[in-house]
Amino acid sequence: MSYVSDFLIQKYGARWTVVDDSTTTRGYRYVIETEDRDGKNRKIDPADVVMAELKNLPIEITRMLASAELTLLLTSQASEEG
Repeated sequence: MSYVSDFLIQKYGARWTVVDDSTTTRGYRYVIETEDRDGKNRKIDPADVVMAELKNLPIEITRMLASAELTLLLTSQASEEG
């Protein structure tokens, strides 16, 4: 989770923020926030990215980082670039 977060912070200027979450005992959680390609704020929980990757063995770090980028709309899909 820290690697995904650090990657997004270093490459895209993302930042940590807190959001309300009634499903947790403390009532909030930490997420990463950044602007997408259109200037809109997007948020992602790095734990969600990692948990999704753990379901797709073998674990591939590159795929995990690409998933985070796509979820935050920081990059286009390969089919859109061509």
